[in-house]
Amino acid sequence: SDGVLAGYVIGGRTVSTAVSTAWKTVFATDTTAAETDADAPIPIQEYSSLSEGATKGYHAGGAGVLAAYKLTYATDTTAAETDADLPSNRASASGLSDQSTNGYWCGGGVSTVSRLVFATDTTSAYTDTNLTESKVVAAEINEGPTYGYVIGGGWYSTIANKLTFATEVFAAATDADLGTAKAAASGVSDGAV
Repeated sequence: SDGVLAGYVIGGRTVSTAVSTAWKTVFATDTTAAETDADAPIPIQEYSSLSEGATKGYHAGGAGVLAAYKLTYATDTTAAETDADLPSNRASASGLSDQSTNGYWCGGGVSTVSRLVFATDTTSAYTDTNLTESKVVAAEINEGPTYGYVIGGGWYSTIANKLTFATEVFAAATDADLGTAKAAASGVSDGAV
């Protein structure tokens, strides 16, 4: 989402196969329509996504894929962004964003984190912090430009991890733990991109 005008759904899986198609939802009219310029270059599923804020969004990884793609909101176009490729194969990682400087690919069957620098569109392993446990298909929530949360996840976890964007460090956030172990949940926020 660009946070103001529109959001996009790209790729995924139909009953029989992975797809590359993109759909755009215009917030002002609550309408969704195909947006073929935003289609992914290849079919993608189990990938991760995050948004820089008002100008661009990214999706990366997926089942057997390291590749990253950048969606430019002003032109509704998606293109390969090889400098943003993930450093290791991680499907269903969680994506967090400080909405201006950096995005973070978190987990994906591991506890490690990779950082995407928006100014250069580059992703690299980020060794200054890890999640407190290996996570996959965990819910992610951005609390504006201050904090991000990765909660629950594969192997049915209740555990919440909180990333402080200013220090770029994850910590356990036990008060935010789920009451029931969950995997493949989704997260929403009232103010984040």
